[in-house]
Amino acid sequence: ADAAHRKKRMLTLTTILCITATLLLYFGTPDRLGLTLFLIMLSNIGFSLTENVVASFLPDLSTSDNIGRISGYAWSFGYVGGILSLLVVLFFLTGADYADWALRMTTVLTGCFFALFGTLALLLLKEPDKINPSAIEKLSLVAGWKRLRETIVQIRLYRDLFRFLIAFFFYTCGTATIIAMAAIFAQEALHFTQKEIILLIVVANLTSAVGAFLFGFIQDKIGVKGTLYITLSCWIVAVGLAYLTTDKSTFWIVANLIGIAMGGSQSASRSLVGIFAPPDRSAEFYGFWGMSGKAAAIVGLFSFGLFLKLSNNDMHGAILLTGSFFIIGFILLFSVRTSNKDH
Repeated sequence: ADAAHRKKRMLTLTTILCITATLLLYFGTPDRLGLTLFLIMLSNIGFSLTENVVASFLPDLSTSDNIGRISGYAWSFGYVGGILSLLVVLFFLTGADYADWALRMTTVLTGCFFALFGTLALLLLKEPDKINPSAIEKLSLVAGWKRLRETIVQIRLYRDLFRFLIAFFFYTCGTATIIAMAAIFAQEALHFTQKEIILLIVVANLTSAVGAFLFGFIQDKIGVKGTLYITLSCWIVAVGLAYLTTDKSTFWIVANLIGIAMGGSQSASRSLVGIFAPPDRSAEFYGFWGMSGKAAAIVGLFSFGLFLKLSNNDMHGAILLTGSFFIIGFILLFSVRTSNKDH
């Protein structure tokens, strides 16, 4: 995307890939397990690439004075969109009495929802024009690999960015695990019903939207690192409360605290990459950001599952283990030096 100076074109292709694979999941049935897994992989690849390319537009759409607010707006609106799509699906499933065909139809509804707003975004979004079109490199794929090698060789020039990505990796091990396992923890350890879990997810997404929105303003006032310290502290407190929780009412407080921390930490993390990224390599650097986050999800979930296996399904202990990732990320963040723009 950077080498060809065609981020919008890349975004169009990745969006089409994600939507198409999601729509085709309608044909996923128990006797087509291989096809289903393949389409899930394609849709996730399309979504992950779309997420990275979308993020790479942040430096083009903001300044050092409002990058926090712009990133916060985006995460906040994204959570609202997630809630709306979930409500559409739940309304449809309830009306169809959760029939098998209706469950498969949810992938079509989700794909259409993404197509509607994805198309709207592509129609409104302009290709960044900071680069002279005559400078476009013809062999963009080859040029992209060449640039990637250069970045790795010249890693010392981007030392603070990669220090941040290491810190980001560790605390994202925690966030990804909590996001994936919170509902299971609520069901297995606290005996939440299915309806209560759905309501919990909706409420947590609402508080995440609020957190992303508010912390966007805070970030522009006190800087990205200060914002991350606050949100990571919230994560640590939330995990500690979850470890001690034995009743549903307390876990509702935990879920809302997690929501606020999640929205704030995600939007601030994306902003910091935008501050570090050179203007002509934003997609590449957000690619590193995305790769670090996806790798963290693998490590976090694997460690959670391994602990459960070794501890005879000690859910509270596994939650406490997850908290250690936030503490490590918090400590590593001290080594990251940011520009004056970040105070």
